[in-house]
Amino acid sequence: MERENIIDICGDMLGQEVISRKSGYIETPNYPSYYPPDIYCTCNLTLTERNSKIVLTLIDLELEGYSSGVCLNDWLEYTLPGQNWGSGHRLCYNDLHNSTSIIAPSIQLHFKADTKKEARGFWLQYQGKWPLS
Repeated sequence: MERENIIDICGDMLGQEVISRKSGYIETPNYPSYYPPDIYCTCNLTLTERNSKIVLTLIDLELEGYSSGVCLNDWLEYTLPGQNWGSGHRLCYNDLHNSTSIIAPSIQLHFKADTKKEARGFWLQYQGKWPLS
């Protein structure tokens, strides 16, 4: 797999740049090694063509701090159109079997790691889908 198709969610290229690839991968820093402590990163995925959708598929997910269905320390949150940060769905260690694919016209990703123990992180695939003409 070519590294140019993989985006680090905390990488510099996600600042104000628009990434025009129709598909690719997003991962945590250092994946599959442990991500660094005390970070917060965000990434916006948006398609501009009418009736198009983004398919986001989690391939691997291991984050620190999951207990009784709550993400306590580190988490990946996705928000859909109309949702604010903090009101989306948070994913952490064993959520992978519950949330494998997300389909929406735009998706905002938030990754937060505290100063405690770290883990492997995540690797996900994004793909644009357009309606048939």
